[in-house]
Amino acid sequence: MFLLSGSLRAQIQNGDSLLDVWNDQTRPDSVRYSACFDLIYDVLLYEYPDSALAFAQSLERFTGERRMAKAQGSAMNLVASCLWAKAELVEAQAAFLRTASYYSHIEEPTGEAAALVNLGTILLTQGSHDSGEVYIRNGLAVLARHGMQENVAMGLNNLAVMYNQLGLQAKAIPLYHEAIAALEKVGNTTATATAQGNLGMIYADLHDWDHARELFEEGEKRLLTNGDTALAAGMWSHLGSLWHERDSLILAKAYWERSKGVYERVDRNRHLAVVLNNLGQVYMREGSIDTAQAYHERAMLICERLDDAQCFAQSLQAMGEVALMEGRIKEAIALGERGMGKAELAGDLERMEKLHDLLSHAYDKAGMMDKAYEHANSLLLLRDSIRTDDEQRILLRSEYAHENDRRALTDSLTFASEKIVKDKEIQKQKVIRNGFVGGFALVALFASIFFIQRNRISKEKARSEELLLNILPAEVAEELKAKGEAQAVQVDQVTVLFSDFKGFTSLSEKLTPKELVRDLNECFSAFDRIMTKHGIEKIKTIGDAYMAAGGLPVPNATHAVDVVKAGLEMRGFIAEGKARKLAAGLPFFEIRIGIHTGPVVAGIVGVKKFQYDIWGDTVNTASRMESSGEAGQVNISEATYALVKNASTPVGMPAFVFAPRGLVQAKGKGELHMWFVEPRT
Repeated sequence: MFLLSGSLRAQIQNGDSLLDVWNDQTRPDSVRYSACFDLIYDVLLYEYPDSALAFAQSLERFTGERRMAKAQGSAMNLVASCLWAKAELVEAQAAFLRTASYYSHIEEPTGEAAALVNLGTILLTQGSHDSGEVYIRNGLAVLARHGMQENVAMGLNNLAVMYNQLGLQAKAIPLYHEAIAALEKVGNTTATATAQGNLGMIYADLHDWDHARELFEEGEKRLLTNGDTALAAGMWSHLGSLWHERDSLILAKAYWERSKGVYERVDRNRHLAVVLNNLGQVYMREGSIDTAQAYHERAMLICERLDDAQCFAQSLQAMGEVALMEGRIKEAIALGERGMGKAELAGDLERMEKLHDLLSHAYDKAGMMDKAYEHANSLLLLRDSIRTDDEQRILLRSEYAHENDRRALTDSLTFASEKIVKDKEIQKQKVIRNGFVGGFALVALFASIFFIQRNRISKEKARSEELLLNILPAEVAEELKAKGEAQAVQVDQVTVLFSDFKGFTSLSEKLTPKELVRDLNECFSAFDRIMTKHGIEKIKTIGDAYMAAGGLPVPNATHAVDVVKAGLEMRGFIAEGKARKLAAGLPFFEIRIGIHTGPVVAGIVGVKKFQYDIWGDTVNTASRMESSGEAGQVNISEATYALVKNASTPVGMPAFVFAPRGLVQAKGKGELHMWFVEPRT
């Protein structure tokens, strides 16, 4: 007999009646077991894991004393799952291993497989990918030996889903192909199609549009052949996002309208809200503002009813943009601020970025320049803090593809989730009739624990990884994670670049804060892309100055040439912008760029906020190359000139042309030899 505290009994739902059955010793053991099992899983596991563990341990003793062999295995698996839910991962791994051994001893393959799969899943979430996959495949091998090929195929699909959600697309892609072949072989049409949809989303993310479209269309055909229009609507939604990415609004709208009709019939409200927001955006781009407003308002009502903060934030942002477009400035601000609260609650950084952009424009139009600057600055900081260039390519996808990415996971698990419910109900009946519960349903039953824990742990881990890799070079980040610190190192030869905008202070007086931050962000984002293209490490920005270095953290022989090429591309980008703005009669930036080569010390500074930085006379000299240069020129030192003067193009022609400046006075350095460099045309 086990009691709940009065306060806990008052908080939980449906727990009292199950607890009464469990404590009623006049009832059959099988009925008491089933009630306790349901009490743990349905009521306690996720919200009250400590109580769940205590009940599960009681259940294991109960089944052991009564020699309910298979039910005892299920109870052991439940104990392990409770430890997992409590994030006591070492203990959970040991418990799953003990459970697998027990099931093997009583020759119950489904239970053994379930325990091995759960053990492997824990290892995957902790970053031990190879070991985790070995345990999962061992579990699937147990099922394969006993002819359970459909379960094996579903297991491969779930493994692919896990890799995808952990951000390991390189591992997910071949696994999806393997799972699709296996699911097709066993004739599971629905699961095959949804796996194709998930794989299609990965290819879409990689901008492999043709492969993505083929997979979505194949999945659509399978689902329609099977009569599953609800999941087919998910494929149409994917196709709508695909065509929206390619700026084909007619096709995007057609697919989204088609999926909307299905979602309205089958009452899939969150899916419907996302599609309504997508359509509203299309109608707004087409100039049908009233229609766009109606779609966004309808989506907002659905999201409010569902209490879905992320979906709600999308609707509020979209409605705010409509209000701003129509000149309803106060309403745009109110919607944007409300949306920001929802986005922060959901931890949706992409939505926060869009809302900062909306609010900076709205406050600017309202003449509230302090607030406009605050949001514009937050927008710039958000972009600069959370994105590497590769991440920026992905995050600049349409927000709709992002929403569909989430929906793809939901759709891919729909079949498995329905099977979970059916298996669980069948299991309950078997318990009542036979006094025991089979083990394999726990593979599905506790898949939900993985996704809750994975969302709780992996999401934060992924966010930390993103931030760390955006702040630090990958090699330095790996050292920091492995050792808890990263040693400062001397790098004998590094090429350092400084850039600065001429007349920035006077220019800032001609622009609003929003315009100034927007233009700076445009320039710095382009510079970031150029640095990534040439394999150069961005060090930092200081006001309107930009600093980068080639040849670190991993030394290379091409750093000087790489940096000079990057500097010339930066100058070209600014020159193009100047020409456009001159033609439009707008203020423009002009840039000075300086480059020098020499030794530096590189390392991490800061305790609360890490920053990768470099020090030494080389840095000071590079800065003097910039300040001693001229607007529209790339000024290089003698040391850099010596390394690049003989550089050639792939066809053997000289890569650069040099204009010697002779000895030039540099502040704090005296006279230094300098050259202006140009690309050879």
